[in-house]
Amino acid sequence: MTTIRYANSGDAAAIAAIWNPQILDTAFTFDHRVYSVDDIAAMIVQRQAAGHVWFVVEHGGQVSGFASFAPFRQGDGYGRTMEHTIFLDPEAGGDGLGETLMQAIEHEARARGVHSLIACVTGENGVALKFHRNLGFATVGMIPQAGCKFGRWIDLVILQKMLPDSK
Repeated sequence: MTTIRYANSGDAAAIAAIWNPQILDTAFTFDHRVYSVDDIAAMIVQRQAAGHVWFVVEHGGQVSGFASFAPFRQGDGYGRTMEHTIFLDPEAGGDGLGETLMQAIEHEARARGVHSLIACVTGENGVALKFHRNLGFATVGMIPQAGCKFGRWIDLVILQKMLPDSK
C-alpha cells in the first residue's frame, strides 16, 4: 500500500537515509554537506511553520521518498511560483512513487493558489529531467556551469509547469 502524508520530525531519519547518499554520491544536488537527523527534523518543523510543504511517501510501511515546495524567490511578486524538491530511495525508482508524490505536490499547490512550479535539475540528472518532462514540465532555461561538484562544473536546467486550475 502507498500513502502520501505530510512529513513530521519523526520522518527525519528516513529522509536523511534517502537524501544524504544523494548528496555524497551523486551530482543530482549541488549540496556538499550531509544533514543530521536533528538538522532535518528542525528543517521540517521550521519550514512547515513558514508555510512550506513537505510530504513523504510510504510504500510497504516504509518511507520511500519525500518532496517539498517553497517560494522560488523572495518578494511578494514571486508568491505564487514555487520551487519543489523530490527525492526517492533509489530502490523505489520505477514504482510510480515519484509521480504519486508530484500529484500530491500539484494538488497542494493548486489548493494554495500556486500558479507555477519550478524544478531546478542538475544537467547530469537525466532521470529527473525525463521525469519532469514526462509530467508536463517544460525546459525554460539553463545556467551553464551553475554549480561545482566532484571537481567539475555542472549546468543547471530550469523547468516549469503552469498550474492553470489554481486560484
